[in-house]
Amino acid sequence: MTVSNWLEVGGYILAILLLSPFLAFLLAEVGIFFTKLESGDIKFIMHGESLHKTIYDVRDFKLENNQFVKTTPKEESAKTRPWFGLYWVGIPPFASVHRFPIIKERTNPAGKTPEEWVERDKEISMEPSLHFTIPRPFVLRDVELGDRTPIDLLVIAKFEVVDPYIPVFFFKGRFFGNTEGIIKAAVSDILKGTPGKPLTLDQFVASDKGEVSGILSLMKEDKGPLNKELISQIGLRLVGISISKYDPQDGDLREAMNAQVVSEQTAKGVIAKAEGEAKRIQIEAEANALAQERLAIARGAQIRETVSALASTMADHNVVARGAADVLEMEAATGKDSKLTTLVKGGGAPPVIPVGEKK
Repeated sequence: MTVSNWLEVGGYILAILLLSPFLAFLLAEVGIFFTKLESGDIKFIMHGESLHKTIYDVRDFKLENNQFVKTTPKEESAKTRPWFGLYWVGIPPFASVHRFPIIKERTNPAGKTPEEWVERDKEISMEPSLHFTIPRPFVLRDVELGDRTPIDLLVIAKFEVVDPYIPVFFFKGRFFGNTEGIIKAAVSDILKGTPGKPLTLDQFVASDKGEVSGILSLMKEDKGPLNKELISQIGLRLVGISISKYDPQDGDLREAMNAQVVSEQTAKGVIAKAEGEAKRIQIEAEANALAQERLAIARGAQIRETVSALASTMADHNVVARGAADVLEMEAATGKDSKLTTLVKGGGAPPVIPVGEKK
């Protein structure tokens, strides 16, 4: 080969080396040879039909004995990622990224009935990764309170993956059906109340339904009975739960509750308006008092300056006193609330001429 041929071959090799990272990124998008991970995602590398390894990018957790456990600060800082964030999959078709079916659901803020509270995709999505943290809405129908009142609930639950193999390979991605049954049983037990103290509808309506300290917050105890059952059966841990919406099935009860809500909101509006008016009056009074205080300070300063100026001329003390009185008299006659236009002093002349009156 001639020198020019070697140079040409070298140019091709250099071009391949320069383009290979870009090619690897393109292939990683479809899981051929390489794959990528977004933060909080878990993927499964298959050799044929068997699971070869599980890769993940989960902060503060590590996979140990096929379950996610908390890392120590030292372990977390020692975590490494592959170059360019690309994970080796293998040579197709012998190696691939596992895909599993998921029916996506989301809450519908505009939904007015239990049938409309949640929107579901009509098509099944084949997903290449499992999210470590999974939010999921559940519409629980016919849940009875302690007074036997049936209600429908929209419960928003948040899960963390503990054993990723169970939901993806045991349940083939269709694990939320079993999860809903476990959640509904636990919610029903809480809403019935403790023995001897049934939970009534009024008590339920008045209770906190939030995620932090709501009526269902006991369900998310890390080592509680519910999480033990969820972990062993579904491979998930409940870390948050709240009641977003509820609706009694009895029409009369529903109308009574709606009327009560309207009444309460009206009363709150009246109270808020009264409080706002009282606040306005208070602010105005405080502003007027402050203005009067500043005016008094300014008048005092003016009188002091007048007296000081007169005293500096070695005038008689009666002259000094008369000068201070003149300052006060002029302020009273020309203040913002005065209707006077002329002030005449001395010998028998009328003291003032009011505006708008006949002389």
